[in-house]
Amino acid sequence: MLKKKKINSLCLGSANFGFNYGINKKEAINNKDLKKLLNYAGKNNISFIDTAINYKNSEKKIGIFNKYNFKIVTKLPLIPKKIVNVENWIINKIQESCYKLKTKSLYGLLIHDTKELRNKKRSKKIYQAFDYLLKKKIVKKIGLSVYDPIELDLFFKEYNYQIIQIPINIFDRRLISSGWGKKLFKKDVEIFARSIFLKG
Repeated sequence: MLKKKKINSLCLGSANFGFNYGINKKEAINNKDLKKLLNYAGKNNISFIDTAINYKNSEKKIGIFNKYNFKIVTKLPLIPKKIVNVENWIINKIQESCYKLKTKSLYGLLIHDTKELRNKKRSKKIYQAFDYLLKKKIVKKIGLSVYDPIELDLFFKEYNYQIIQIPINIFDRRLISSGWGKKLFKKDVEIFARSIFLKG
Protein backbone atom coordinates (compact mmCIF):
# COMPACT_ATOMS: atom_id res chain seq x y z
CA MET A 1 0.00 0.00 0.00
CA LEU A 2 1.33 3.42 -0.92
CA LYS A 3 1.79 5.97 1.83
CA LYS A 4 -0.12 9.19 1.51
CA LYS A 5 1.85 12.21 0.39
CA LYS A 6 1.11 15.76 1.29
CA ILE A 7 -0.12 18.16 -1.40
CA ASN A 8 2.47 20.91 -1.26
CA SER A 9 0.60 23.85 -2.66
CA LEU A 10 -1.88 25.32 -5.05
CA CYS A 11 -0.46 26.60 -8.32
CA LEU A 12 -1.76 29.72 -10.01
CA GLY A 13 -2.12 29.51 -13.79
CA SER A 14 -1.15 32.61 -15.74
CA ALA A 15 -2.41 32.14 -19.31
CA ASN A 16 -4.93 34.97 -18.89
CA PHE A 17 -2.19 37.30 -17.65
CA GLY A 18 -1.11 37.68 -21.26
CA PHE A 19 -4.17 37.09 -23.42
CA ASN A 20 -7.84 36.17 -23.64
CA TYR A 21 -8.09 32.75 -22.00
CA GLY A 22 -10.45 30.75 -19.84
CA ILE A 23 -14.11 29.90 -19.42
CA ASN A 24 -15.30 33.50 -19.19
CA LYS A 25 -13.35 34.43 -22.37
CA LYS A 26 -12.64 37.93 -21.11
CA GLU A 27 -9.63 39.96 -22.15
CA ALA A 28 -6.30 39.54 -20.39
CA ILE A 29 -6.33 40.60 -16.75
CA ASN A 30 -5.30 44.23 -16.28
CA ASN A 31 -2.30 45.23 -14.17
CA LYS A 32 -4.38 46.58 -11.29
CA ASP A 33 -6.31 43.33 -10.88
CA LEU A 34 -3.19 41.25 -11.46
CA LYS A 35 -1.40 43.01 -8.63
CA LYS A 36 -4.35 42.31 -6.32
CA LEU A 37 -4.46 38.68 -7.43
CA LEU A 38 -0.75 38.05 -6.81
CA ASN A 39 -0.89 39.83 -3.46
CA TYR A 40 -3.83 37.63 -2.45
CA ALA A 41 -2.03 34.50 -3.63
CA GLY A 42 1.15 35.43 -1.78
CA LYS A 43 -0.70 36.09 1.46
CA ASN A 44 -2.64 32.82 1.25
CA ASN A 45 0.15 30.31 0.79
CA ILE A 46 -0.17 29.87 -2.97
CA SER A 47 3.51 29.47 -3.71
CA PHE A 48 3.61 28.35 -7.38
CA ILE A 49 2.86 30.13 -10.63
CA ASP A 50 2.57 28.21 -13.89
CA THR A 51 3.40 30.22 -16.99
CA ALA A 52 4.85 29.78 -20.47
CA ILE A 53 7.04 31.64 -22.89
CA ASN A 54 4.12 31.54 -25.33
CA TYR A 55 1.75 33.33 -22.93
CA LYS A 56 2.61 36.64 -24.58
CA ASN A 57 3.77 39.12 -21.87
CA SER A 58 2.67 37.06 -18.86
CA GLU A 59 6.28 36.43 -17.75
CA LYS A 60 7.02 40.16 -17.82
CA LYS A 61 3.90 40.95 -15.79
CA ILE A 62 4.76 38.30 -13.21
CA GLY A 63 8.23 39.81 -12.89
CA ILE A 64 6.80 43.28 -12.24
CA PHE A 65 4.37 42.22 -9.50
CA ASN A 66 6.11 39.24 -7.93
CA LYS A 67 7.10 40.49 -4.49
CA TYR A 68 6.40 37.14 -2.83
CA ASN A 69 9.10 35.19 -4.66
CA PHE A 70 6.72 32.63 -6.13
CA LYS A 71 8.18 29.38 -7.41
CA ILE A 72 7.91 29.76 -11.17
CA VAL A 73 7.32 26.93 -13.62
CA THR A 74 7.48 27.94 -17.28
CA LYS A 75 7.10 26.04 -20.53
CA LEU A 76 9.30 25.90 -23.60
CA PRO A 77 7.65 26.83 -26.92
CA LEU A 78 8.02 24.87 -30.13
CA ILE A 79 11.50 25.34 -31.50
CA PRO A 80 11.46 26.81 -35.02
CA LYS A 81 12.60 24.26 -37.61
CA LYS A 82 15.16 26.71 -38.99
CA ILE A 83 17.06 26.70 -35.68
CA VAL A 84 20.31 24.75 -36.08
CA ASN A 85 21.87 25.25 -32.65
CA VAL A 86 18.94 23.97 -30.60
CA GLU A 87 20.90 23.85 -27.34
CA ASN A 88 21.90 27.53 -27.45
CA TRP A 89 18.40 28.56 -28.53
CA ILE A 90 16.85 26.91 -25.47
CA ILE A 91 19.43 28.30 -23.05
CA ASN A 92 18.96 31.82 -24.43
CA LYS A 93 15.17 31.54 -24.20
CA ILE A 94 15.31 30.49 -20.56
CA GLN A 95 17.77 33.23 -19.69
CA GLU A 96 15.38 35.71 -21.32
CA SER A 97 12.54 34.27 -19.23
CA CYS A 98 14.54 34.69 -16.03
CA TYR A 99 15.25 38.30 -17.01
CA LYS A 100 11.55 39.00 -17.61
CA LEU A 101 10.54 37.22 -14.42
CA LYS A 102 13.26 39.06 -12.48
CA THR A 103 14.61 35.87 -11.01
CA LYS A 104 17.96 34.11 -11.10
CA SER A 105 16.42 30.66 -11.42
CA LEU A 106 13.21 28.79 -12.20
CA TYR A 107 11.62 26.06 -10.12
CA GLY A 108 10.64 24.14 -13.23
CA LEU A 109 10.92 24.05 -17.01
CA LEU A 110 8.44 21.95 -18.97
CA ILE A 111 8.30 20.85 -22.58
CA HIS A 112 5.04 22.42 -23.77
CA ASP A 113 4.53 20.06 -26.70
CA THR A 114 5.97 16.54 -26.85
CA LYS A 115 6.09 16.73 -30.66
CA GLU A 116 9.51 18.27 -30.01
CA LEU A 117 10.77 14.88 -28.85
CA ARG A 118 9.83 12.78 -31.87
CA ASN A 119 13.05 13.61 -33.68
CA LYS A 120 15.77 11.70 -31.83
CA LYS A 121 18.62 13.87 -33.05
CA ARG A 122 16.81 17.07 -32.07
CA SER A 123 15.62 15.69 -28.73
CA LYS A 124 19.23 14.83 -27.83
CA LYS A 125 20.12 18.53 -28.20
CA ILE A 126 17.12 19.47 -26.05
CA TYR A 127 18.29 17.14 -23.29
CA GLN A 128 21.79 18.60 -23.48
CA ALA A 129 20.32 22.06 -22.94
CA PHE A 130 18.39 20.75 -19.95
CA ASP A 131 21.56 19.22 -18.49
CA TYR A 132 23.29 22.59 -18.78
CA LEU A 133 20.42 24.51 -17.16
CA LEU A 134 20.30 22.03 -14.26
CA LYS A 135 24.08 22.04 -13.81
CA LYS A 136 24.19 25.85 -13.71
CA LYS A 137 21.17 25.85 -11.35
CA ILE A 138 19.22 28.09 -13.71
CA VAL A 139 16.43 25.51 -13.50
CA LYS A 140 15.74 23.25 -10.54
CA LYS A 141 13.51 20.64 -12.19
CA ILE A 142 12.67 19.50 -15.73
CA GLY A 143 9.27 18.22 -16.74
CA LEU A 144 6.69 17.38 -19.38
CA SER A 145 3.35 19.05 -19.99
CA VAL A 146 1.08 16.43 -21.56
CA TYR A 147 -2.55 16.04 -22.57
CA ASP A 148 -2.69 12.25 -22.56
CA PRO A 149 -0.87 9.52 -20.57
CA ILE A 150 0.08 7.96 -23.93
CA GLU A 151 2.66 10.74 -24.20
CA LEU A 152 4.23 9.41 -21.00
CA ASP A 153 4.43 5.94 -22.54
CA LEU A 154 6.36 7.44 -25.43
CA PHE A 155 8.69 9.92 -23.79
CA PHE A 156 8.94 9.60 -20.00
CA LYS A 157 11.86 7.16 -20.04
CA GLU A 158 13.90 9.39 -22.34
CA TYR A 159 14.96 11.77 -19.57
CA ASN A 160 15.00 12.09 -15.79
CA TYR A 161 11.79 14.12 -15.56
CA GLN A 162 10.83 15.39 -12.12
CA ILE A 163 7.56 17.16 -12.95
CA ILE A 164 4.55 16.07 -14.96
CA GLN A 165 1.72 18.47 -15.78
CA ILE A 166 -1.45 16.71 -16.92
CA PRO A 167 -5.24 17.22 -16.94
CA ILE A 168 -6.97 15.74 -13.88
CA ASN A 169 -10.59 16.40 -13.02
CA ILE A 170 -13.89 14.72 -12.21
CA PHE A 171 -14.32 13.60 -15.83
CA ASP A 172 -10.73 13.07 -16.89
CA ARG A 173 -9.25 10.25 -14.80
CA ARG A 174 -6.85 8.88 -17.41
CA LEU A 175 -3.78 9.47 -15.24
CA ILE A 176 -5.25 7.12 -12.65
CA SER A 177 -6.85 4.54 -14.97
CA SER A 178 -3.67 4.26 -17.06
CA GLY A 179 -1.59 3.34 -14.01
CA TRP A 180 0.67 6.33 -14.50
CA GLY A 181 -0.51 7.97 -11.28
CA LYS A 182 0.99 5.14 -9.22
CA LYS A 183 4.14 5.00 -11.35
CA LEU A 184 4.84 8.71 -10.88
CA PHE A 185 3.99 8.46 -7.19
CA LYS A 186 6.54 5.68 -6.68
CA LYS A 187 9.21 7.61 -8.60
CA ASP A 188 8.52 10.71 -6.48
CA VAL A 189 7.71 12.78 -9.57
CA GLU A 190 5.73 15.93 -8.86
CA ILE A 191 2.30 16.02 -10.51
CA PHE A 192 0.82 19.38 -11.43
CA ALA A 193 -2.89 18.84 -12.05
CA ARG A 194 -4.14 20.94 -14.95
CA SER A 195 -7.71 21.70 -16.02
CA ILE A 196 -9.13 20.73 -12.64
CA PHE A 197 -12.17 22.89 -13.43
CA LEU A 198 -12.34 21.41 -16.97
CA LYS A 199 -10.55 24.35 -18.64
CA GLY A 200 -7.64 26.57 -17.77
